[in-house]
Amino acid sequence: LTKKSKKRKRNLTYFTTVKHLSSLQVKDIRFPHPPTDEQQAIADYLDKKTALIDGLIEKKRRQIELLKEQRQAVINQADNALYIAKKKGRNQVAVKV
Repeated sequence: LTKKSKKRKRNLTYFTTVKHLSSLQVKDIRFPHPPTDEQQAIADYLDKKTALIDGLIEKKRRQIELLKEQRQAVINQADNALYIAKKKGRNQVAVKV
């Protein structure tokens, strides 16, 4: 907002902790905004970047799932090896990861 519009807004509001404007007062205030083509360019840029971020998030989620599966496979392998070792009368086993 420009200094003039800030001053106008300040003059229109009540002197309380939380400033209030009536709908009639708000409709008379002009807010600056970029031209439509610039707004569209901004929206397109944000859409592109958001899609990129969403893709990265999905990739990380998939990596987490694969790591969980790998972790479970290692646990299962160790459990199996220990089971077999106990059947053979041994209480310890070395597991290759």
